[in-house]
Amino acid sequence: MKTKHAAVITTHVNARATTGGKLRPDSGTAAFIKMQKRPVYLAISGRTMEFDEKAVCVAGCN
Repeated sequence: MKTKHAAVITTHVNARATTGGKLRPDSGTAAFIKMQKRPVYLAISGRTMEFDEKAVCVAGCN
């Protein structure tokens, strides 16, 4: 049975997905995000994100 998630939080362990806390457009993570049909949030070290019950990010999303 497939699970449908309302949103995705990406991680990029050992990958150069970000520079200065910004997504690198040439990264595999950027390609993954472009393929998604649901909201995708990029995990950044030291940043805390908060979500409501519908998986909408309400704080720390920028």
